[in-house]
Amino acid sequence: MCDVPKVSVVIPVYNTAPYLRQCLDSVLAQKTDFEFEILVSEDCGSDGTRRILEEYAARDSRIRLNLRPENVGISRNWFEGLRMARGQFVCTLEGDDWWLDDHKLQKQVDFLRSHPDYAAVSHTILQTDDAGNT
Repeated sequence: MCDVPKVSVVIPVYNTAPYLRQCLDSVLAQKTDFEFEILVSEDCGSDGTRRILEEYAARDSRIRLNLRPENVGISRNWFEGLRMARGQFVCTLEGDDWWLDDHKLQKQVDFLRSHPDYAAVSHTILQTDDAGNT
């Protein structure tokens, strides 16, 4: 990995074990012409999330972890993850969400590169509950 990634993906998590593998796999599957880092800030949950994070971080050097010793809440946990970011662009992904398009980061960076007057981009979402209803 290069010293300064183009994109920092910040993932705040708290008790997201049922969804976390799909979340991380969707980021790791991104096809880009630039380097990106994955910053996961874990807020001291109790469901095995930390174990999954340590497993993934051991396999891929792009993943950096902030493993909190005590719960501080979503805002501070997200902010501390954000403070770890080194990329020119920052993207947030919640730990119970995942990306469906493996070119998502590339498309958004391409847009921002060609439109320097824009400060942010967004995308549509597909919201699905645990029963599979969209």
